[in-house]
Amino acid sequence: MEDGSTDEREDLARKNTRPATGSEGIWIFVLMDMIVFALIFLVFTSERVRQYEVYRESHQHLNVVFGFVNTLILLTSSLFVVQAVQAARRGDARQVSSRLTAALLLGLAFCVDKAVEYSVTIGSGIGIATSSFFTFYFAVTFIHLAHVLAGMSFMYFFQRNRDRLASDDGYLTGLENVGIFWHFVDLLWIFIYSLLYLI
Repeated sequence: MEDGSTDEREDLARKNTRPATGSEGIWIFVLMDMIVFALIFLVFTSERVRQYEVYRESHQHLNVVFGFVNTLILLTSSLFVVQAVQAARRGDARQVSSRLTAALLLGLAFCVDKAVEYSVTIGSGIGIATSSFFTFYFAVTFIHLAHVLAGMSFMYFFQRNRDRLASDDGYLTGLENVGIFWHFVDLLWIFIYSLLYLI
């Protein structure tokens, strides 16, 4: 019995100290996604140089407050995801559940804020065909929103299946994958916010 307890403690210590590397597949996916968005940002920058006045005037129609609030929301949600992974390493399913729930609620808040922003923007007579700036704006933010919804669905799955933590060795790795993906979504938004709202 004592040997079993020792083994459990050693296994828990190993989980607590190893880096949150996730699986190879998630890194390949993130790298490919980064390349796609890098190309999109490159085209956007090129068009902004070519149509500077159009982009400068279009940029002024965006509400920086919406973007700033969403940045704070995603940064805070990423903190809760980190805490969820740390709790999983400790074998604390209850904390995993509560932290993922908090991250999910913040993800929902992001979606609501983005929906309100879309409504305000479209209500002012601006659409995807208004200018190439807004073509990029709607396309890029919508693709990012799809990433947010995907990340939320993954978090919901792990929140609902938190009881697998004790019996499924793949649960922790899977949750780490979700964390890596969510941090990528967060980082991606920071680039989008900077390019569209600030510069």
